[in-house]
Amino acid sequence: MSILHLRDALVPPALRRCTVVGASGVPRFWATIHELTQMSALAESSRRTVLAGIDAFYLHVEEMHGADVLDQLLARLDTDAVSCALEAFLLREQNLAAIEQRAVSGRWHAASRFVLSTLRNVAAARGSLQEVEDVRHRLQDLERRVQQMTFAPAAREQTLRALPSGVLQDLYAIFDPEGERNPFKSRTERLRNYTLFLVLLHCGLRAGEALLLPVNCVRSQHDPSLIRDRHWMTVRNLFEEQTEIDPRALAPSLKNAYALRQIPVTDRVATLVGDFASACRRAHCGTHALFVSNRGRPLSKRMLEHIMARADAALSRSARDLLVDQRGIEHAKFTAHDLRHTCVVTRLNALRKHGVGEEEALSKLRVFFGWSHGSQMPRHYARAYWEAELGRVWNDAFDEHVEALREIECHECWVYPDGA
Repeated sequence: MSILHLRDALVPPALRRCTVVGASGVPRFWATIHELTQMSALAESSRRTVLAGIDAFYLHVEEMHGADVLDQLLARLDTDAVSCALEAFLLREQNLAAIEQRAVSGRWHAASRFVLSTLRNVAAARGSLQEVEDVRHRLQDLERRVQQMTFAPAAREQTLRALPSGVLQDLYAIFDPEGERNPFKSRTERLRNYTLFLVLLHCGLRAGEALLLPVNCVRSQHDPSLIRDRHWMTVRNLFEEQTEIDPRALAPSLKNAYALRQIPVTDRVATLVGDFASACRRAHCGTHALFVSNRGRPLSKRMLEHIMARADAALSRSARDLLVDQRGIEHAKFTAHDLRHTCVVTRLNALRKHGVGEEEALSKLRVFFGWSHGSQMPRHYARAYWEAELGRVWNDAFDEHVEALREIECHECWVYPDGA
């Protein structure tokens, strides 16, 4: 993969991002233009995925022509050559998908969008837009014909459910810094992981958001109306302030513009974060990130996954059985994102108990969890909430039914005594 992440201090902050480069290390011209003009709203992880598809197409064209000529073909508006390359690229992706028994990857879509966007811009400057429209129709027709022959794996139903209470209790015991079941060695590690666990669970952050929190992410202010302090957490990317460069090879990022937000936090979380930030982080840390490794560097996503994997391995047999019952044996694993699921369902439950209507509650969830105004994700979680609520109501109704039967039985025994 010929993707270079520009992060040197000499590079202007606006250009510190991933870019596609050729064999000589020089950025590819049209790929760079496309990335700067069409992909600015994408998160870093999404941008890297799209660029991987574009880079794969560059290499594909180089294999076809024996030279790195895609930028030249696009600049000359050679629609025939580019169309043939795209058609061959789609067929190759289709063959790979059939062999691996999966759907066609997103690399084809990334490459086709890049090519059509670039051709459209070049054609607009030359007044040849009709040629581009012909290419677009040609590719759409090809894609339709290929899709009819495509292996389509059965879509797996997305499971968005809160962790069972028994599993959550088990995790509290595992992450307890003083607990005997805690699998982590040093006290600093235990306190860091416990703080990370509670931040993910109580604040419902995405893993990447937690890894971007600055050390002063929690602020407090006295509220005279409540006669107590109120606390809030600012979710932001500390590395976008241009004062520090993220040293991680795979740097996390905020998923979208709505992920930048302020959320209320409890006294317990505020105190825990404050104590950890002041007492447990290394005094000589070379970063302002809240969660750091044993070497004082920002905690990586891979290390976070390792922490959660060790917690998953420490689950008791009864907790594992609960996950198997809920998700099936293939997906009975605990991940950091499960804590976000649990937080969403818990927050929705609390809002509903306080008399907040469903639409208003979903709107509040969008703000708290960093979703766009039109996102349907809250409705998926609402389904998980209503499934749990249905189970509770059914159990209550069953208990009432049994109790009524018992009363009837006792009444019949009183009216018709034995031997009557």
